[in-house]
Amino acid sequence: MPSGRAAAPPEGAAQSKTEDDSWKDVYAQDEIDEGDHEWHWRYNRRLSCFSHAVCSLAFSQDGQYLVSGTGSGDVKVWDTGCWAEAGKLKGCRREEPRVLVTSPAQRWLVAAYSKVLHIFHCRPPWKLEQSLPAMLDPCTGELSEWACCAFSPMAEVDHPAGNAGQDNHLAVFSNSVLCVVDYSGGWGEDAPRRTRSLMQSGRPTMLVYTACGSFMICGFESGMLQIWNTASLTHVKTLSAHTECVNGLASSPKDLLA
Repeated sequence: MPSGRAAAPPEGAAQSKTEDDSWKDVYAQDEIDEGDHEWHWRYNRRLSCFSHAVCSLAFSQDGQYLVSGTGSGDVKVWDTGCWAEAGKLKGCRREEPRVLVTSPAQRWLVAAYSKVLHIFHCRPPWKLEQSLPAMLDPCTGELSEWACCAFSPMAEVDHPAGNAGQDNHLAVFSNSVLCVVDYSGGWGEDAPRRTRSLMQSGRPTMLVYTACGSFMICGFESGMLQIWNTASLTHVKTLSAHTECVNGLASSPKDLLA
């Protein structure tokens, strides 16, 4: 077992030290490598267990789990206490999940694929609760692929029947439609939905709620940002400050957009 410090130089090394100081570099490097290993073990763990590139990551609200998605279509859950695999969720074969999100009280985990949303329980054994297929474009009648989604920040309750409380919403943007699902009474097929057309705004890439839950901000591949009122589902403002794809969005905890 390693002792935590460099071993003593071999017998006779003291005499050759004056002629060649290279042994000092060797033993010093051994000590550095051991310290480097300990640092990586504690703070920089490499989870090299993927055969496909990682396309999406999300932490659970309490930081206990890290969720990852790859081009294989499967979703892996990691226990951050020991960095061991805690679960493997079946997704869409050979399709990258476009986004992974957890609900405010960490009750639900959503993996969004182009043609379906998978809603899992956000606890072992990570049971699949519901699958929501992509909607049809109201203008063309063709399938409108899911692009991004976000949970409203409203509080949830832990009800055995799956009820979450009041005003608990999952907002989902497709290429042509905004859909808001009210999952307060569960994820059944009769869960209330509201929809709005995006009027050819381009492909959405990112979505966040403001901390108060009154607005949604959606980023697009074109670089445009749209702000939506969550109560009326009306488009409030467009920000055209970017010329490239919006790859990240965050809202201020004090309800100031960032």
